[in-house]
Amino acid sequence: MSLKRSSVIFLSISLLLAVMMSQAAEPLKIAVPEDASEAEQYAASELKGYLTKIYGIPFVVVKDAKDAPIRVGAFKKTDGLGNDGFEISADGKRLLIQGGTREGSGNLYGVYEYLENLGCRFLFKEEEFIPAKKTFSIPKLKIRQKPAFELIRLVIAEGYWKTRHKLRLNGIFYGNTKFEPKTGIGTKYLPDGSHTTFTFIPPAKYSKTHPEYYATHDKRRSFEKSTGELCFSNPEMTAEFIRNVKAYLKKTYCKGAMLGITPMDNQKYCECPRCAAINEEEGTKGGTLVRFINQVAAALEKEYPDMKIKGNAYQYHRFPPKKTSYHKNVMIDLAMVEGDYSKSFSGAPENEEFLRLLTEWKDRCSHRMLGDYGTTFDNYLLPMPNFDALADRLRTAHKLGVEGVGTINAHTGPGGEFNELRLYLTSRLYWNPYADPWKIAADFCDHYYGKGGKYLLDYIKYYHQYLNEKKAAYYFLRHPEQFYDQAFVDRAEQAFRKAYDAVGSDPVRRARIDLSYTTVQMMRVLLLKRTQPDSKALTQAIDRLEAACKRFRINAKAETPGSMKFFLESMRFRIKEVPGFCKGKKWSVQIPSVWTNSNWAKWIQDPASDTGKVVQLNTFHNAWAVYWKINNLPGYNSPVRYDAYVRVRVIPQPGVSNKVPAFTCGVWLAKSDSRSRTVRLNECSQDSYRYVKIVENFPVTLEGSAWIAPMKNEKTIKEIRIDHFLFVRRDDEQAEK
Repeated sequence: MSLKRSSVIFLSISLLLAVMMSQAAEPLKIAVPEDASEAEQYAASELKGYLTKIYGIPFVVVKDAKDAPIRVGAFKKTDGLGNDGFEISADGKRLLIQGGTREGSGNLYGVYEYLENLGCRFLFKEEEFIPAKKTFSIPKLKIRQKPAFELIRLVIAEGYWKTRHKLRLNGIFYGNTKFEPKTGIGTKYLPDGSHTTFTFIPPAKYSKTHPEYYATHDKRRSFEKSTGELCFSNPEMTAEFIRNVKAYLKKTYCKGAMLGITPMDNQKYCECPRCAAINEEEGTKGGTLVRFINQVAAALEKEYPDMKIKGNAYQYHRFPPKKTSYHKNVMIDLAMVEGDYSKSFSGAPENEEFLRLLTEWKDRCSHRMLGDYGTTFDNYLLPMPNFDALADRLRTAHKLGVEGVGTINAHTGPGGEFNELRLYLTSRLYWNPYADPWKIAADFCDHYYGKGGKYLLDYIKYYHQYLNEKKAAYYFLRHPEQFYDQAFVDRAEQAFRKAYDAVGSDPVRRARIDLSYTTVQMMRVLLLKRTQPDSKALTQAIDRLEAACKRFRINAKAETPGSMKFFLESMRFRIKEVPGFCKGKKWSVQIPSVWTNSNWAKWIQDPASDTGKVVQLNTFHNAWAVYWKINNLPGYNSPVRYDAYVRVRVIPQPGVSNKVPAFTCGVWLAKSDSRSRTVRLNECSQDSYRYVKIVENFPVTLEGSAWIAPMKNEKTIKEIRIDHFLFVRRDDEQAEK
C-alpha cells in the first residue's frame, strides 16, 4: 500500500471520527411550549442541569421542537391536577412532564419526581445525591400525582427555604419573602403566619388616642404584644382595621397570598360587656374573633375573590362557636399546642380532645388546616419519638378533609435533633401521608449518612420503641429528661460510634454525623448535671457541646435565639458559698427559666447575686413567670424527696410594713397535687439575697415545677429579684437502700 493511499485512508477515518464526535456532542433537546411560562421554562432548565450532571452529555432547552425527545410544559390538556399536580408519561423514547397549570409548581415538582426515579435525592439545602450514569435512556413511566394537602404545605424549620420546592412545600410563612414566578404559585401569608392583629392596629399609633380599640382583661388594658389584644367587638376599631388592611394589600397583594388575621400569642381576650355578651352567646371566648374576621373577610371578598383569610384556632379560641360559621373565604389553622406531640390523635387525652375539635370545626369553617409540632420545644437537641404519630395524625387529618398542614420544627437557627431528616420526612408525608415513614427515613439515612445511616436509623427506631414503652410525654415546653439515663445515653453513643466507623474518613458524611451527634452531647451534659453536678466530667462535656455549637452555629436551644448561650452558662453555674443547710447532703443548684419575651420578668445585672445576673420579676401580675422543672432532678419514680429553696431579694415600696405579703411560691407536682405558700417581706431582705424555703419533702414528678409568682401587689412591692433555685435531697440513705 502506497504512502499516499495510506494517508487518504487515515484522513477518511479521522473525518468519520470527527463527524461521529460532533454528532455525539450535539445537545439533546428539551422542548417547552412556544409561549412557555416562566414556571415551564424554569422546570425545563432544572431538568437540563441535572440530566447533564447525571449523564455527562449536553442538553439544551428549545421552543416547541417537534423532534425533541423530552418535553416539559402544557403540550396537552390536563384536568384535576391543580397548581401542584403533574403527569409524567414516557414510552422509552419520548418523555413528557406536565404540570396541572401553566403557572403552577406542578411543572417543577414533576421534574423533581422524574429525577428521583433516576436515583436523585434532594436532602437538605444544597446537600443532594446525584447518580452518575453512562448511557442516556428514557425509562418507561406513567405517573400522575397531586398532593394530599393542596391548600398549603409548610414546615417551619431551619433550612426549609433552600429545599422547599424539591421537597414540594408550597407555603411561605414570612410576608416579607417574595414569590418568584419561575417556581410556580405558592401560598404566602401576609403579613405573617401568626399573631398579626397588632400589625394592623399598632399600639404605638393608637393606644393613646384610641385605648378603647384594645382589650380589657382583668379590668386593665395592655398594649404589649405578650399581654395585649384588640377589642374585637368595637365597630370603630373594625372599620379602621379594614381600612388599614386594604391599604396594606394595595401595596403587597400577589397571586397566592393568604391574609393572616390571628390573635396575639396570649390568652388576654377582651372582657368588656359587649365582648362578654357575644362570647356567652357563642359559647366560646373566641366568639368575637369569629364575627370580627367575618366582617373583614366580607369586606375584602369582592376586591380579592381568590384570597383566603387565615385565622388561628388554639388556646382560648380553639373551640367552635355555637351559632356563627366562618365566611366561605376563611381558613382556620387549628393548632395542637395543648397536645402530646409524640402521640397520635388517640394516644393522649389532650390529643383525643383536639381530634374532636378538628372534627367539629368542619361544620363551622369550609377550609381547615392542621397546625402541628414536631420537635422538643424546650430543648431542640433532645429526641422526639414521633415518626409513627406524625404519619398517623396526617392520615387522619386527610380523611377528615383537612386541606392544609403546617408543622413547627426547630426553626430559630441551625441545629435540632436530626433536623435534616425531620424536614425531609415531614415534607414527604405532606405529599402522601399514607407512605411508610420508616421507609422514607431509611432512604434518607442511606443517602445522607452513607454507610453510617443504618446505625443511626437503628438508634432512632430503638428510642421510639423505648420511650413509647415508658409512656414518655412530650408537651409544649416539657420533655421527659428522666428517661435519658446512663443506659440510654450509652446506647446513643454506641450507635454514633458505629456510624463513624462505617463512614471512615469520608469528610462529608463525618461532618453530617458530627452535626447529628450534638444530641448525644446535649443528653450527656444534662445527665452529668443531674448525677455529677460538680464534676470535671461535666465541665468537659459542656466544653465539647459548646465547641460543637460554635462549629455549627447553633445558638438556639429552643425558640428564643441566643438561648443556647444562656443554657451553657446555667450548666456552668456554681454558687459562691454553700449554705449550712446543704452540708452533708446532696443538692442541686439551678438557674430559673423565665419568660424573657414579656414584661412580666427580665434578666438584669446585679453584682450582689452569685452570677451577677438575676431575674427581675415585676409585680403587677400573678403569673408563674419564673419557674424550674423538677422532673430534671434525679429520683423520678423513687423514694427520693427534696426540699426546695430560692435565693431571692425583695425591694418594697417606701414605707411599707415588713409584714406585707411579698410573693407566693410552691411546687406543682400534678393536677391533684400542688403545694404553695405565701412569703412575707420580713422573711426576705431588700439589701441582700437570702434563701427562702419554698416547700419541703416533695417527690420528683413527671409534670412538676417549682415556681415563684408576684401577687398583683405593685403598690407594696416594687420588684422581686431571683438569683437561683436550690434543691436539697433529704432521704439519701433510704433511697440508696
